[in-house]
Amino acid sequence: MNLCSFALLSTLLASTPAAARGPGAFGARMEASARAIVSAVEPGGAAAAAGVRVGDLLLAVDGVATPTREAFSRALQACSAGDRLMIRLRRADRERYALVELGPSTAGVGGASLGRGYLGLRARPAGRGLAVLEVVAGGPAARAGLTRGDLVVRVGGRRTASIERLDAALVACGAGRPVRVEFLRGARLIVADVPLGSRPSDVTLARWRADQIRAEVRALRDELRVLRGHLERRRGRRE
Repeated sequence: MNLCSFALLSTLLASTPAAARGPGAFGARMEASARAIVSAVEPGGAAAAAGVRVGDLLLAVDGVATPTREAFSRALQACSAGDRLMIRLRRADRERYALVELGPSTAGVGGASLGRGYLGLRARPAGRGLAVLEVVAGGPAARAGLTRGDLVVRVGGRRTASIERLDAALVACGAGRPVRVEFLRGARLIVADVPLGSRPSDVTLARWRADQIRAEVRALRDELRVLRGHLERRRGRRE
């Protein structure tokens, strides 16, 4: 069975263009854990209207198992505002079903902000923050102006002295929301409002990393070519 009921989706598409409907909002946020456990429910949102509660473990979307938080998030990303989804969940050791009609995406707790937010950088702990080692081209961090060597000290008002703290901040903020990022560039403190993205697929990240490696190899070859030129000129002068 598809993530969204095919018959219902066909009816919706016939009456409403997909582009006009836009992404759907589930209206709940997950805990910072591997499983899809509800940590917050937006009052009046789609999840609340369907009876979803804090603490519910979300198991499947339209018959497709979602064993992890990221799997549930990906399932929702395949749907749009107005889609009706049959959610299988576990509450107090008892399985239940909730029919959820996705609402329009918002900047608050919803489909666009479900799951861990994505900054698009690689960093390591360094004193009071995280030293940026690499920034994904075109990602949220890059668009906000972060570069290699910057020291990220706070994300969403939370200190980021470790990778675990950064992960917790990104989970709390959620994907699709603007978040305040504070970082040091030398002695200068810079504050940027960064709209967090959703983590790209492993294939996309692997391709980006491969492009980065190829670019680094080209740069090393150019440096070697320059060094060889210097050596040849020195040898020529000695002769």
